[in-house]
Amino acid sequence: MHPLTGAGTDQPISIATAIRRLLVPLYLPAFFFFVGVGMLVPTLPLLLAEFGVSYTAIAVGVAVVSVGTILFNLPAGVLLGRFSNRVVTTVGALVMLATTLPLVVADEFTQVLLLRLVFGCGLSMVFLSRVTLLGEAVDVEHRGRATAVLGGTMRISRFFLGPALVGLFGAFLDLRALFAVAAAFQAVAAVAAWFGQRGEEELRRTETPRTNVFQGLDVARVYLQPRVAIASAGAFLGQFTRAARLAIIPFFGAFVLDLDASAIGYITAVGGALDMVFFPLAGWMMDRLGRKFCSVPSFTVMGLGMFLVAVSDTWMLLLIASAVLGIGNGLGSGALMTLGVDLSPPDRISEFLGAWRAIGEVGELSGSVLPGQFGDSVGFENGSMILGAIGLFGGLLILLFVPETLKKSPARVQKSA
Repeated sequence: MHPLTGAGTDQPISIATAIRRLLVPLYLPAFFFFVGVGMLVPTLPLLLAEFGVSYTAIAVGVAVVSVGTILFNLPAGVLLGRFSNRVVTTVGALVMLATTLPLVVADEFTQVLLLRLVFGCGLSMVFLSRVTLLGEAVDVEHRGRATAVLGGTMRISRFFLGPALVGLFGAFLDLRALFAVAAAFQAVAAVAAWFGQRGEEELRRTETPRTNVFQGLDVARVYLQPRVAIASAGAFLGQFTRAARLAIIPFFGAFVLDLDASAIGYITAVGGALDMVFFPLAGWMMDRLGRKFCSVPSFTVMGLGMFLVAVSDTWMLLLIASAVLGIGNGLGSGALMTLGVDLSPPDRISEFLGAWRAIGEVGELSGSVLPGQFGDSVGFENGSMILGAIGLFGGLLILLFVPETLKKSPARVQKSA
């Protein structure tokens, strides 16, 4: 029995009760984490542009956070196998705080790169701890909706409130001051994580103790299974498309349409607003119809949104494209996280999810860098067309080759019949 939700008992609790019990230890800290992260989406490219570097260099500066998460996902998974979820989450939040605040005074491109690299390590601990807690606490039949709530919380904070706050504060604060506001949200997140999970030492994984990182790497054998390998490719393309979506809007707005931080913030926020509207529907679809019923439409709509970006010649058209991308992302809210949790071995969930996140982060890194490279080589218009084609290919791959992981219990099968 899980002490937070009652998962694993003979009398399973309702999804509403599970979500309510996870509100303070899981969802509240995640909200504050990703408001701060979301404020960096429209502002970081503008900060990097102050150093007079190329579009590709700016893209690298934006994407280097993914290098940090890639490098630290496996160690973070092992840490979660040894220490409490509360400790790992709080340490990750403090790392994010300590690497966001110095952006206020950073005066060299390499300084920003280093700060963002270490920030990625903290982000890895925070994100993986959230997903691990959810996977341990919620039964498979409710997992889609519980994960969609987590994904929706992240979307509301990261893709809507964060950029919207940039638009709001950017009207009377300079660019550097916005990073101090973002750091303040990370500080609140650290406090929420520490006190919200106080006394929850039972979150520590004790079934199969790990003593070092190498013992945790035996989970690699699971990834040799064909269905897991194919699903991993889907996770790669999914994170690629999502990252490219986040990168292309600020790039296109700033360097094609010559928009300022406030305008880009509002455009990004519109997409985020529509994104968050769809996460309840995504969770219901995952638990009732299957995980693929969310993933395939999500990739398809995002691919079409990329094509709209390519033909945008006014801020209004870019706003519409951002809205379409937000809808597409919202349709897949929590789908890849749920798929990873579904496939993870019960005795190695944190280590498996660490590797799962590493694969996804490689896709995210690629999706963050390529838009800038396209801007330098073929232009952002042509680059957006290529990104749209990649998104459509990802949807096709999942449709044809990724297995469905939703397994209904006998009671639910009888009820649906």
